[in-house]
Amino acid sequence: MFTIGEASAKTGLSAHTLRFYEKEGILPFPKRVNGKDRVYTAQDVQFIQFICSLKSTGMSLQDIKEIVKEGCVLEKDVPEISAIILIRKTILEKHLQKLQHQKHEIESVIGVTEKKLEIYKSMLI
Repeated sequence: MFTIGEASAKTGLSAHTLRFYEKEGILPFPKRVNGKDRVYTAQDVQFIQFICSLKSTGMSLQDIKEIVKEGCVLEKDVPEISAIILIRKTILEKHLQKLQHQKHEIESVIGVTEKKLEIYKSMLI
């Protein structure tokens, strides 16, 4: 079990952000010790890291909330799974297209930068 400070250190999110994500429904409310202190399991920390990875690629909090709002699909009844998966699939496909576009833009900038560096190197010889 981890305190909010330890979970914060492991995930790179501040305690304030963890509480905000809980309040917004992005993270489930963690268990509490003595009725007040939050405690996080290793599984909770892993889930927070998953959310961080989505956020770090530019996914909106609204989309992340939509992906996580129904919980783990492995814990659902079969009829519920299809609808949940379709929603998540749509969000992830849209996000992947955005990432592929960003990748193309970055590769273009890298190419221009490499050419510029070659010009500068040749000028120094």
